[in-house]
Amino acid sequence: MKLKFHFTNIRNHTVFIKFLGNMFLILIIPFLILLIMYSGLNSKIKDQTYERNLGVLESSVQKIELLFDNMDQISFYLNDNINIINYYNVDSVSMKNKTTDMIKAQKDLAAMKVGNNDILNIQLYSEMSDTLIDYFTNALYADRYYGSSFSLEGLNYEQFKNKYLKQKSNITYHYEEMNTNGMTNEVLVYDRYHAGVNIGKGNNRIIFYISKDRMLQFFTPLEYQKDGFICMLDENGQVLLSNNPGDYCLNQIDSKAFDTDSGYTNLVIDGRKMFVTYYRSKVRNWLCLEAIPASRVLTVTNGFRALMLCLLLLAAIVGTLLVLLMARKLSKPIIEASDILGHQDKKVHMEDFVEEIKKLVEHNTDLMEKMQQQISIMRTEAIYKLLTGKCSNEAAILEVLDKIGIKKSAAHYVILLVTCNDINVDAQLEDISAQKVYLDNIIRQQDFNEIQDIYHIDFERMVVFLASEDTSAKYVRERAESLVQNVMEVIEKNIFYSISVGGDIVDDALKLPKAFMHAQRALNIPQNVFGIRKVQWYARAKQYMDMEIHELSIQDDDYISLQNLVMIEKVKEYIKENYRDPQMSLTSVGEEFCITEVYLSKLFKKATGENFSKYIEGMRMKYAKELMDQNNKVADVADMAGYNSPQVFRRAWKRYYGGTPSENIR
Repeated sequence: MKLKFHFTNIRNHTVFIKFLGNMFLILIIPFLILLIMYSGLNSKIKDQTYERNLGVLESSVQKIELLFDNMDQISFYLNDNINIINYYNVDSVSMKNKTTDMIKAQKDLAAMKVGNNDILNIQLYSEMSDTLIDYFTNALYADRYYGSSFSLEGLNYEQFKNKYLKQKSNITYHYEEMNTNGMTNEVLVYDRYHAGVNIGKGNNRIIFYISKDRMLQFFTPLEYQKDGFICMLDENGQVLLSNNPGDYCLNQIDSKAFDTDSGYTNLVIDGRKMFVTYYRSKVRNWLCLEAIPASRVLTVTNGFRALMLCLLLLAAIVGTLLVLLMARKLSKPIIEASDILGHQDKKVHMEDFVEEIKKLVEHNTDLMEKMQQQISIMRTEAIYKLLTGKCSNEAAILEVLDKIGIKKSAAHYVILLVTCNDINVDAQLEDISAQKVYLDNIIRQQDFNEIQDIYHIDFERMVVFLASEDTSAKYVRERAESLVQNVMEVIEKNIFYSISVGGDIVDDALKLPKAFMHAQRALNIPQNVFGIRKVQWYARAKQYMDMEIHELSIQDDDYISLQNLVMIEKVKEYIKENYRDPQMSLTSVGEEFCITEVYLSKLFKKATGENFSKYIEGMRMKYAKELMDQNNKVADVADMAGYNSPQVFRRAWKRYYGGTPSENIR
């Protein structure tokens, strides 16, 4: 019997339908793979955008935290300034009759402007005299000062006074618009209670005004500027800093909804879907957000997505035709056999084709957790209380020692006060900070298990805490000497400034505040009475102070004694005769005149208005210029001008003249 086969019959046959279903099942697999790839690509782009933005946010927040740490260090530094202390301790009657203390304090405050470009202004308010000083002004009558040369937008004097000067909180932050001498700046106001050991009681305040534009520069690499926003919220959800080109309502943001340290999410703000990257500060618990329209995140895939849709449509059309043809071809023999056997009206039994599809797509994203090395504000406050004697009893001191990780019980404690001599005050804060970090690393790398911690006081000084179980004070002192000796040997080869170290040793943790004060006093000794020891020990300094010999001293005002002027002239004459010696340094000159490096550095700067190292470099450069004009070789000029190598000479030349020595030859 001749068989006739028609596609219409096949289409309606049960066997053909089963084959068709299996073929479509197989066809789904590449479609699923394409969809998974597409979804994975979108997720990868979001992850990469998040990681890139998070890196910028974290770096920017760290810079802002460093800025606030510097302001805390300025506050701590001012606690030891005698003129600031005198200003706080003068009452209103005395201040109005004699403004000398106020003028001196304002002058010292104005000096803080150098190297603090991030801070637009600093105000000090004394409750005892009800007066205020800043970088530029002495305000005996703060109500007259406010509104004339300084004001905050939207606040009258009484509101300003109650919000900032009479503020009872220890620390507050506010966003304001500041008007100074006809100029308006958006600022973050950092207002804190200002107290010290020698400062009298009263709600004295120190107020910092930080430029909003300067802080926003930290976030420049981010992509929010076009139609997104950046903002920083405090722990209460108050906006401290923002840049909002897209004009979004930031009050819609609930800071409590961000319950992790960092991440990204999609938020609907003002009806617009935003891709938000966030990072929470470890120190102050501030939340920093960067938001861009979600559509912009996937903009880079627009072309790829269009191509994918075309491919999917083409694959669907071609795949459907192939499935129909394959199902027809494979089912045809069985259908013909069924027709031959006469089972057209019965169901045809056939083996079920079973295809197991397993999805082995596993997406793992490992986010590297970055280490935070900034000192927390709680730790800073704890050490501040310890060193300034604010821990009133043994339990309080032991609690602080536990917080900062120093042994609560040891046979001997040593405090080493390290000061960096002749640091260039014109350098940027980042450069000074890098130098301090380098010195910090050198100390920590020494193999001395007595080292407990290192605390940075200000731009020039740091405290090294040592603790030992050895009962011999002599042995512990020798160990400290050995540590300082090792550090000095390293820095002589790697950095351009010297260090001086004051120290004291005590046998009781309760005496640590007094040991810190003793170390400070040891560093203030003018004459070098310490012999070959690398540490200026208080025990030796005390013997000198008991002798009441005060031939040399530095006054707190601009006055320089005749004896000091004579000595500086001798130092300058000595430098003039020996500046071509590569070995000349602050240390060698101090040894020549039997005075300490700390004293020489401070006195030289005060008498000449110039750093010791800059003064020598200036003499060498002028002499080198004369030699270069005579067509001498760079290597010969470097040697004759007092430099150990041509490379060091070229760096000094570029620093002083700009360019290279050969470019300056006419």
